[in-house]
Amino acid sequence: MEALWKQLKEQQAAFDLLRSTSVHPNDLDVLRVQVLDEAEAKWKQRLAAARAEAQGYLDSLREARQGYESLKARMESMSLRCRLRPRPPRRPPAALPAPRG
Repeated sequence: MEALWKQLKEQQAAFDLLRSTSVHPNDLDVLRVQVLDEAEAKWKQRLAAARAEAQGYLDSLREARQGYESLKARMESMSLRCRLRPRPPRRPPAALPAPRG
């Protein structure tokens, strides 16, 4: 009888160990939600960084376009002034000296 009692206690201990290491279905759902939240947070962070980088490129592009438009307007203004201003007559080129030798 004592051997049966000892065997029963060993089986009870093994069962308790198994029950303590097994995962309840509700725990699995909680774990799944936590994993999804962590993954989503990581991708949201990467998306925010990519959006910030893209915004920086858009700002640089906007500045470059404004600079281009400003320079284009200045060039058109200068070329218009050059057309309206009379040009001085050109002098004929000076004669080249005779080669030595």
